[in-house]
Amino acid sequence: MADLHKTRRFDRTPVALAATLTLPDGTSLSGTTGTLGLGGLSVELMHVPPVGTPVSVEIYCDEGAEDGFTSAPIRAEGEVVWARAEWAGVAFVAADAENGRRLRAICLINPLAPAWD
Repeated sequence: MADLHKTRRFDRTPVALAATLTLPDGTSLSGTTGTLGLGGLSVELMHVPPVGTPVSVEIYCDEGAEDGFTSAPIRAEGEVVWARAEWAGVAFVAADAENGRRLRAICLINPLAPAWD
């Protein structure tokens, strides 16, 4: 098994936020993030989808109105890249510029870091 810390393009920040993964058939799985970064997240779930499953991700956080953010969830498309017991690792594959900006703010990562296309 590859060392994930050596193959990741972006650091991950430990953070517990509510998250929902929606599967291609419309099934929604709710859980809590363990780590979050520009490249993906780990999430604790009651039912973990198989590796390779495409998912729509929603991360719920209240960044605060003083920063110009809304309380709408951060949205991205992803793919399950690892699964262990009740944990799944999701790599982000697409998000719009606004959701990328909000994710960078949550992770306290340099706001000039690359965004998704």
